[in-house]
Amino acid sequence: MNPVNQTTNRFCGPAVLSIITGIDTGEAERLIQDVRHTSRSIKGAYLHELCTILQQRGYKTEYLNYLEKTVFRFLFEEKRDGTYLVTVSGHFVCFERENNDWKVCDNHTKTPLKASRSARLMQKIISVIRVELKK
Repeated sequence: MNPVNQTTNRFCGPAVLSIITGIDTGEAERLIQDVRHTSRSIKGAYLHELCTILQQRGYKTEYLNYLEKTVFRFLFEEKRDGTYLVTVSGHFVCFERENNDWKVCDNHTKTPLKASRSARLMQKIISVIRVELKK
């Protein structure tokens, strides 16, 4: 999991693309603009747009059914190491599990921190996408 490489865009969609791929948020914004066929600034993104961009960059995306569970329950139940793109109310967050240790990062934290310190633990999940680089 990369820290957010924040340049010209400060919103969560470009930030999670930066966290997962290592690109800067300005480049992530341009990629979202390309998917939308627009040059308007990006202040929000849709999950399908982020998944399209990740797939174009060589990542596999897998939808997991954690709908309406809390982030805490997801962290407790998910046993596979990996990177996860989680949607909570109006916000995208990245979680990463490595050797049973969870980290979280988004456009607010900017750098990965222990998930146990996250203020999002009791939020309800809208979607979870497991993201991994294709081999």
